[in-house]
Formats: sequence, C-alpha cells, structure tokens
Amino acid sequence: MRLFVGMLLGAALTIALAYAHDARVPTQAESGPELRAQTLVNWDVAGGLWNAFTTDVARVGRKAKDGVERLAGRL
Repeated sequence: MRLFVGMLLGAALTIALAYAHDARVPTQAESGPELRAQTLVNWDVAGGLWNAFTTDVARVGRKAKDGVERLAGRL
C-alpha cells in the first residue's frame, strides 16, 4: 500500500514541478528571439489527451453500467 501511495505521490509531484517550471518560462513575445527557453510539456496536447482519456473512461463506465443493469434485469 505504501508503494502505491508513493508512486501516486511521485507522479503528482513530477507533474506539479513540470507545471511550475513551465509557468516560469517566458513566452516568445516576452523573451524575444535571443532567449531559447522551452517548456517541458506541451500543455495543449496534454490537455487534449486528458480530455480524450476522461471521455473514454466515462464511455467504458456507461457500458459497464448498462451491462450490469441488463444482467440484473435477467435475474
């Protein structure tokens, strides 16, 4: 159990630190062409993937619920 909690905490800490780093990186308009700092994560892509993941989880949950209700109706 402690291993599982440690893995979750580590993943959350990694994401939080990447977000904190990227929040401090100046944008191209603020820095000009001479500064080449880049973000660690493309947050637009990550957000799209997260939305797709949550949509898929909701769809699977609905299918599981429908299957349970169909089985309960047969009993």
